[in-house]
Amino acid sequence: MVFVGGCTMRCGDCPAPHLVGWGEGKGKVPLDSVLDTIYRRRRWVDGVVVKGGEPLAHPELPDLLELFKDFGLLVRVETNGTRPEALRSLVSRDLIDMVAMEIRSPLSPMYHVRAGTGVDLEAIFSSIEFLLSGEVEYEFRTAVVDDERSEEDVLSIARTIRGADRYVLRSARDRGPSRSRLRKLASRAGRHVRICHVDGRPPDREPRRVVIGGDRR
Repeated sequence: MVFVGGCTMRCGDCPAPHLVGWGEGKGKVPLDSVLDTIYRRRRWVDGVVVKGGEPLAHPELPDLLELFKDFGLLVRVETNGTRPEALRSLVSRDLIDMVAMEIRSPLSPMYHVRAGTGVDLEAIFSSIEFLLSGEVEYEFRTAVVDDERSEEDVLSIARTIRGADRYVLRSARDRGPSRSRLRKLASRAGRHVRICHVDGRPPDREPRRVVIGGDRR
């Protein structure tokens, strides 16, 4: 995993809040060091996940992905969907093999609350429509908050992405529902999409994480 600093949102349940800002007071890992790490592990590494923050907010991202492609790596990019034009461009250039898009809430005024800032909902919907077109492998993801609205919120999102290949639910950091409740919710949301499941990874199976930069150039 390669983490990129800087984000277009300020979500309260962000899993990497230290990467939200655009670099003030943050350390950086030189790109050469990241590429060297990948090269030395090339026998065991066949893909890289680029996440943040919001990777698509960086105009230099295509150059980074081209370097990964030069290594023969598969590339997955995780995005919040606020940069649909950048997403389309990278897919058209065959720089992305898989996209994971986080959907914070139903596409309503509540989105601004969950995102912690004003959001262009048309841009979010445009990214959803593009992924549903099937031009690249994809999945949608939602961090579920344990409150009275969460169940209906997830079902509303599932209806918006009706027919999607995969919808993944996870418990929001520090304030999410139990895993058993998530499974029940995934079963209901699964009526609207092809596959809906609960995300999870054993604690001793965490992948190596590398953070690139924090500056907005």
